[in-house]
Amino acid sequence: MRKKILLIILCFACVGWISNGGWDSGTYYARSINYPTERAITSDTLTAGERGKTFSVDCTSVCEFELPVATPGTSFTFISEAAEVFFVDPADGDTIHWSVAGTHFVDGEKMESPGATNDTLTVISTETNYWSVSNISGSWTNGGT
Repeated sequence: MRKKILLIILCFACVGWISNGGWDSGTYYARSINYPTERAITSDTLTAGERGKTFSVDCTSVCEFELPVATPGTSFTFISEAAEVFFVDPADGDTIHWSVAGTHFVDGEKMESPGATNDTLTVISTETNYWSVSNISGSWTNGGT
């Protein structure tokens, strides 16, 4: 009988029983994820150092966000807070890979938000001088050059 009791105690110790606390699943490490964000109220020329940033757009008049030269691994997200039009403009020599009704963008053409609340656009570069649209909501259009 003593062996059984000793075995039970040993089992509880091995799996993490805490007196008055129930089962202990071990140390919990919370994963800290940094999501850089910025509330944008005016036009902005973005830098490669801001990559990964999400912009909450709330401009009082039409804004334009000029992207840095597209380099692999760089991404930006834009979300409109209010119903307003804004532009996402690639750097000279860069192209946004996306099509509107079968018409592909060419070098230097920018994306134009349709002017609705929560319009969202995420662009990511997987190749030098090219941006790909990885997430989009709303009826974005070709804003020209």
